[in-house]
Amino acid sequence: MASQVSIRRMVRNKRKYVTAIHGLEAFDVELKKASKFFAQKFAIGASVTKNAQGQDEIVVQGDVADANVVVEEKEEGGMS
Repeated sequence: MASQVSIRRMVRNKRKYVTAIHGLEAFDVELKKASKFFAQKFAIGASVTKNAQGQDEIVVQGDVADANVVVEEKEEGGMS
């Protein structure tokens, strides 16, 4: 089975949403650095949490599922 990244928008309250990003670890992305990158890129809160299956995922506050994000890897292996 090929590795894939899934992006889900979940309802937190009646009108508030969070976006869960799962599957980045299959591409050797450090989740802590990626969550910090998303937080700076969208000026929102982002954190690494465990989902119901016990796997790590990035949870971003707000509905950013439709945003086009290009994550570039630096030569040193860090997020840009």
